[in-house]
Amino acid sequence: FTEERAKLTSVLRSRNDAVILVNEHGKVTLINPAAERIFNTRAEHALGQTLVEVVRRHQFIDLWKSSLSSATQQIVTLETTPERLFIQAIATPLVDSLPGSTLLVFQDLTRIRHLENVRMDFVANVSHELHAPLASIKAVIETLQEVGFDDPPTAQRLLQKLDVEIDTLTQLVQELLELSRIESGSVPFNLQLVKPFYLLRRAVERMTAQVERAGLKMTVQCPENLPPVRADAERIEQVLGRQGVLAGVRGRPFHRRIGPQQLQRLGVSGGIPQVAVEQLQQPRIARVPRGTHVE
Repeated sequence: FTEERAKLTSVLRSRNDAVILVNEHGKVTLINPAAERIFNTRAEHALGQTLVEVVRRHQFIDLWKSSLSSATQQIVTLETTPERLFIQAIATPLVDSLPGSTLLVFQDLTRIRHLENVRMDFVANVSHELHAPLASIKAVIETLQEVGFDDPPTAQRLLQKLDVEIDTLTQLVQELLELSRIESGSVPFNLQLVKPFYLLRRAVERMTAQVERAGLKMTVQCPENLPPVRADAERIEQVLGRQGVLAGVRGRPFHRRIGPQQLQRLGVSGGIPQVAVEQLQQPRIARVPRGTHVE
């Protein structure tokens, strides 16, 4: 019995999942470091205490009692407050190895649940982005079918509209392909020293055609003598061009000014906070509401 318990203790302490061993009286006889972190306790305080005193949630107590009485494995998933952790608890009675004891395993699913929410938001945003240009293309085609080319000015205007919407779809597909390559790790970053003015000018040049077709005017005011920054020029141009300027091309005309202060907000000089980095790493395609004024 002592040898079996020693082996069990060694295995459980090496697990990443939180583990608590409870005897038939509801007393905690073993707790691993992961469980100490989740329940904000220490082993020297938890050992010998009741399960209620350690986990402090009645759902886990009910899980243990149900597993103990039925001698079967029981599972429950819940969100804790105020920590907002998604925990899946599994209670397994150790009928053969440690009669009367129950092994409780707590798996932190917070990160997985967060990624699921991000994925659902991403799919919803992509669907929304696809719906608008496709509906516009269908409307243009139906109008051309009715009017035909008897009215050349109208037909030309509709064809220009069709060209803009096709460019929008092409841009979206390119962004999705780029995102897939980045997530697969097949896109290396080419970090080199480059001047901010060069980055802004290249972004403007890449978007000139789409901006002109949308009837907008784009200007950049940035001192040429700003110190260089270490960055992947092509990726930064995509961020400035696609996510910034293209948002205005898809919506109504607006004034957008990019200068030293804006570059500093982007973290070019002082670095990007870790929270913002995690948000930037999430796949996201967002639409700027029509009428939005960006300064």
